[in-house]
Amino acid sequence: MHSMPATGVAPSDGGPRPYASGLDLVLDMLSVLDERLTEMVDRMRRGLPRTEDPELRGIVITDTEVARLLERSSSAAPRADGALRGIGGVLWGRVAERLAATRSAGGVLPLDVVRERFGLSVFELECLVTCLAPEVDSRYEKVFGYLNDDVTRRHPTVSLLLGLLAPAGAAPIRYRRRLVPDAPLLRAGLLTWVEGGAATNTSYLGRCLRVDEGVVRFLLDEDGVAPELVPAWYTPSLDAGGAAGGETIAAALDACVAAGLESGERVVCTLAGRPGAGRFRAVAVACATHGLGLLPIDGRLLLRHEDPERLLVRAFRDSALHAAPLLLAHADAVAADGERGAGIRQALERLVDERGWLLFLLVEEAAAVRSWFARHRCLELAIPEPTIEERVHHWRDLLAGAVEPAVTDADRLAEALAAKFRLTPGQIGQAFHRAASAVGSAEEPDWWTALHRGAREVSAPRLGELAQRLEPLYRWDDLVLPAPRMELLRDVARHVTYRRRVMEEWGFEAMMSRGRGLNVLFAGPPGTGKTMAAEVIANALRMNLYRIDLAAVVSKYIGETEKNLARIFKEAQYSDAILFFDEADALFGKRSEVKDAHDRYANIEINYLLQQMESYRGLAILATNLRQNLDDALLRRIHIAIEFPLPGPEERLRIWEKSLPSEAPRAADIDLPFLARAFDVTGGNIRNIALAAAFLAADEGVAIGMAHLVSATQRELEKLGKRAVREQFGEYFDLLSRAPSPAARAASA
Repeated sequence: MHSMPATGVAPSDGGPRPYASGLDLVLDMLSVLDERLTEMVDRMRRGLPRTEDPELRGIVITDTEVARLLERSSSAAPRADGALRGIGGVLWGRVAERLAATRSAGGVLPLDVVRERFGLSVFELECLVTCLAPEVDSRYEKVFGYLNDDVTRRHPTVSLLLGLLAPAGAAPIRYRRRLVPDAPLLRAGLLTWVEGGAATNTSYLGRCLRVDEGVVRFLLDEDGVAPELVPAWYTPSLDAGGAAGGETIAAALDACVAAGLESGERVVCTLAGRPGAGRFRAVAVACATHGLGLLPIDGRLLLRHEDPERLLVRAFRDSALHAAPLLLAHADAVAADGERGAGIRQALERLVDERGWLLFLLVEEAAAVRSWFARHRCLELAIPEPTIEERVHHWRDLLAGAVEPAVTDADRLAEALAAKFRLTPGQIGQAFHRAASAVGSAEEPDWWTALHRGAREVSAPRLGELAQRLEPLYRWDDLVLPAPRMELLRDVARHVTYRRRVMEEWGFEAMMSRGRGLNVLFAGPPGTGKTMAAEVIANALRMNLYRIDLAAVVSKYIGETEKNLARIFKEAQYSDAILFFDEADALFGKRSEVKDAHDRYANIEINYLLQQMESYRGLAILATNLRQNLDDALLRRIHIAIEFPLPGPEERLRIWEKSLPSEAPRAADIDLPFLARAFDVTGGNIRNIALAAAFLAADEGVAIGMAHLVSATQRELEKLGKRAVREQFGEYFDLLSRAPSPAARAASA
C-alpha cells in the first residue's frame, strides 16, 4: 500500500489553492489523519510492543507492518502532538485556508454541505472523515485493527475516535455525547454501527462505526441512488405525459417549492389524482425549475421493507444532502395499513420535525392523509380529471407518430377512444405502447382492435372478489329479439359512442347536475337473453364487462355493504367498465316500513346505492326477473328500460338455428321448425337442449339427430317441472322410447 499524498501545497503565487472536488478535500484531511495515526501508533508501540512471530501473520498486525502502512511521504514533516491539536481541530485546522479559498471562488464541497445541513461541529465532522478512511483506502482497516488491539475490528471504535480527535487539554470522555444514538451523526444516518461478531458484543466505547453507503457516495462525488434506498425506490410506470390543468397545477407547485426554499419552513404538499395523471412529472418539473432533484419512495414497498423507519431516516438524510425534496408515492396505501402504517406515519412526522424541509405525498384522494402533519404548513392540490378534449388531444398526438401499419381515420379513432375510456395521460400512453407492440398480429390485425384492447387492459378495475369479469362472446347477429327491443339496445351503444358530441360539444352536460351516466334496465323471465345482451353491448363498444357478485357485496356488518358499493363505483368510474348487476332486485329491492333496526339499515343501504347510481358517470346495466320488486326511486333513475319477452315461434326457430354450430354434424331427420312450434321455451332452454343433444350424439358416435334433440327436450321439460305428453311431441313421441333412459345407460355402462 502506498501512503496518502499530501495535497495541500500552495500555488506559485503563495496563496492557498481551492479544492478541485470533494475527494480532493477528503484526501487532504486523510493526509493529516496519517500523521495523527502515526503518533498514536508510536505511543502504542512504546507502551506495548507487538510480536513479530511469522506464524501469527494475518492474526496479529505487527509493529513493523503498521509502520509500513503509515509511512509518510518525504514532504510531510513530523509534528508535535500540540501542533496538531489547534483551535481549528485536529484535521480541520490544516485545511481551513484552502476551504476558505474554495468558498471565495464559489466552490461547493460535499463535506462542507454535510457540515452546514446537519449542523455538525468540527469534532463531529472529523469523526465522519476518520470513519470514511477505510472506504477510500483499505490500508486503514489494518491500522484501525492495530489501534483497536483486535484484528477483527477494522473500523474506528468510539474510544479510538475520542482519543484521536478530542481537542488538546480536553478530557476525551466529554465528547462521548457526540457519538451517542441521539446525536446528529447517528440519528441522521450519517454514521452507522458495524454489526456482527466482536464489533457488536462489546462495550459502548468498543463499538465500531462506519459511514453509511449513501453518505460515502456523496462525499466521494459519486452519482447514483444510495443502495439502501433501492428496495423502496419509486419508478412511475404510468406518470408519463403532462397533467390536466397543467398551468394552474404548475404554478401552485412552483409556489410550494419556492416556499420551502425561501422561508425555511417545513412544507408538506399533498398532490391527489389518479394513477397516470402526471402527478410525479408535475412535481419533478417544479423541482427542476428551482435547480432541485427529487427523491421518490414508494409507500407500498416501504410497507414491505424489513425496517421502514431506518430506510426513512436515510431517505430524509439524502434529501438534505442532495437538495432533493422527498416524495412519498402511494401514501394512501400507508394510511390504509394498520399497525405498520401507523408506525411509518409516526416516523414521518418525527423526521419532518427534525430534518424535513419539503415533502410531497402522492395520493388518489387527499382525505386519506389529511390528518397528518397538523403542526406544519400543509398544502392540498388535486389534478383534475382530463376532459374528453384533452384525451382526444393525447390520442391524436400518439397516433400521429404511429408507424407501420398505418392508422386509418385517426381522428375518428381518437374520438371513439376518448369517449369510451376515461384514461389519464399516462394510461393513454401505456395503452398505445401495448397496442403498438401487438398490432398486425392475428388477434389484433388493426389499430382499432389493438387500441381498444390496450385501453381495456389498462383501465381494468381492481374489484377483486367483488365482481367477475365476463369475456363477451356474443355479437349483434347472435341476439334474437323483436326489432323494437333491438333498436333500444342499439340506443345504449349510441349513447356511449356519441357521448362527447352530445354532452360536451352540443352543451347538454351543462344542463345536467346529476345523472350524467347511463343506467339501463333489462327485465324479463330467466333465459330470455339479458346477460347475452350485456355481452353484445360490451363487445360492440369494446369495453370491459363486470358482473357484480351480490354475495360478496352484501354484508351483515353495518357499513360494510356501503364500503363495498363505494369501491365498486369508484373503480368502475376510473376504469370505464360496464357494471352488470344480475338479479338486481336482490340489491335494489323496495324500501320497507321501518319497524326495527334491521329495516332502518336495509333502507340506508338502498338509499346509498341510489345516490351512487345517480352520480355514476359510466354505463350500469341492471337485470331482473321481477321488475315489480324494484324500488320506485330506482326506476326514476333508469334512462333506458328494455323488456325481454318470451320468444315466439319465429324467434325460437332463429334461436334453434343459431344453437347448432355449423361445425356440428347434423342428421337429415332434424326438424327445427317443429321444435320451434311445439315447445314454448326460452333461448336459454334451447341452448341447453342443443348442448345436451350434442353430447348424446357424441356418445353414440353419430351425427346429431331428431332422436337426440327430442330426448334432450324431454329432460329440459322435466327440469322445468313439465311432463312430456304425446300431443306435444306429435310424430316424434316414439323416438323417446328408443332413446335409452339415464338409468339404463348407467346400468349398461
